Amino acid sequence: MTLKEVAEKAGVSISTASRVINGKSTKTASPQVKQRILRVAEELGYAPNRSAQALKLGEDAVEVLKGKRSIGCIFGRVMSSVEDPFFSRIAKAVEKEIAKHGCVMKYSFSASDIESEEELRKLLEGFRLDGAVILGRLNRNFYKLIRDSYPHVVYSGLNSISPDFDQVICDGYSAALTAVHYLYTIGHRRIGYVGEKSNEDRFKGYFDALTELGIEYNKSIVIQTRLSSESGHMAVKNLLESSMLDATALFCANDTTAIGVIKAIKDMGLKVPEDISVIGIDDIEISEYMSPPLTTIHIPLDEMGRETGRLLSDRLENGNGLPMKIELPFTLVKRESCIVNERDELENND
Repeated sequence: MTLKEVAEKAGVSISTASRVINGKSTKTASPQVKQRILRVAEELGYAPNRSAQALKLGEDAVEVLKGKRSIGCIFGRVMSSVEDPFFSRIAKAVEKEIAKHGCVMKYSFSASDIESEEELRKLLEGFRLDGAVILGRLNRNFYKLIRDSYPHVVYSGLNSISPDFDQVICDGYSAALTAVHYLYTIGHRRIGYVGEKSNEDRFKGYFDALTELGIEYNKSIVIQTRLSSESGHMAVKNLLESSMLDATALFCANDTTAIGVIKAIKDMGLKVPEDISVIGIDDIEISEYMSPPLTTIHIPLDEMGRETGRLLSDRLENGNGLPMKIELPFTLVKRESCIVNERDELENND
C-alpha cells in the first residue's frame, strides 16, 4: 500500500496526505479532512512510521517524538514497500538500529509515489528530515534531488551506485557469477536468465559468467522482465507455450521472480528440477518452504539494514566524512530446485 493510494482514496493531494500522516501542520486540511486521511490510511493498512501512529493517539504522543532526529526511507525498486519481502526486511532492521541512537523513521515512500522528477521534488519539499536511506536503485536524476534535500543519505542494495554516496551493499554481480558457476558445476550448459537487464549488475554477472565458462550467449533464453512473481510467471509461461524456452536451468535475478517462474513451469505440466532447474538470489523466508525448496544466494538482509542504520546514525551524530562503502558477504544455499543435468554434461564430454 502506497501513500499515493491513500491520497487518491481520501480525495487529497499526496503532499497533503504526507503532511497529515507525518504530523506536519497544514492549513489546507480541515480537522474533518485530517480524520478522513488517517481513517483511510488505517483502513488500507498504511502505517509507514511511528509519527503517524502517534498522531492518531493525540498531541501528547506526538510530543514524544519532538527533539528526535528523523529520517525517511525511499524504496527505489518496488511499487509497494509493504509487499516486497526483500527491502521491507532491510527497512525494519534500519528502523530498529536508528532507534538505538535516538532516531525515528518518520516517512517512507516507494517507486509508485515518484514516477517523475517533479513528483519527487514536491514530495521532498513537503517535509523536513535529517537524513534518508535509499533502498534499491533509483532513476539517476533522482539522487541529486535527494542529496540537495537531505544532508545525510545512505544507499543499500545489490547494485553499487555513485562512489559519492555512502552505501551498504551485497555484491549482486558476484552473486550472479556464483549462481551461474554452480549451475555449470552440476552439468548445465543451457542456462537462461530471468530479470531486468538495463544497468543491472546481476545480468552483467550472468553474461560474464557465461563468457568465463565458454558458453555461447543465447538471447532466446534471456527473459527481460520486472522483478515480481507475476511478471516472472507471465514471461516464462509465454515462452513455454511457444516452445521457445530451450534451457535446462534458469537463473532468476531474485527469489520473488523465481517463485513465479516455478509456478509457470508447473502450469505447463513440467517439473522442477527434473525438466528445468531454477536458482534465485535473496533467500527470502518463503524460499525454504516452497515446493521444491528454492536453491538461492543468501543475502544478509538484517545485517544490511543494521549496517545502514549504524552508518546513517553515525553521519547524523558526527557529520559527513569521506563516502564509505560497506560490502557484506553472500552465501550459496543448495536446496531441491536444482538437479544435476547429466545429459548436457555427457554431451559436452563426448
